[in-house]
Amino acid sequence: MSEQNEKPNEYKVGRNRPPKHSQWKKGQSGNPKGRPKSKKYGKIDVGLTLTEPVLVKIGDKTSRREPFEVMVRQIARQALQEKPKAIKKFIKLCEKYELFEVLPIKSGGGVIFAPKGISPQEWVNSQQPKPKAARKKDPS
Repeated sequence: MSEQNEKPNEYKVGRNRPPKHSQWKKGQSGNPKGRPKSKKYGKIDVGLTLTEPVLVKIGDKTSRREPFEVMVRQIARQALQEKPKAIKKFIKLCEKYELFEVLPIKSGGGVIFAPKGISPQEWVNSQQPKPKAARKKDPS
């Protein structure tokens, strides 16, 4: 019965229909201050960061070490745990600082399984890649 007594132009308040006085006015933002600006940090001197000593706890003792040394020790520890990425990083570091050299592979020795009726030397020669023939330029 109450619906019959209401005026046809009167706004009905209910679910998803807030009262008119609390709705945003036309042109008014729901976030007047806007999104807060991100904090800008100054430039970082990486060289200084890698040389500035840091505190490291080894066993019961705390000592000061350079960050690069700490990083190398961490990579070495992970490599000893047989983590492939750490092993690869550790080998590259050792090569970069010439801590060990890569020896050339010695030829000779070993075992070759060749098919019957062919000598081992013929088998090795047949497996060598053949040089590509040089293309002749068209004199046009």
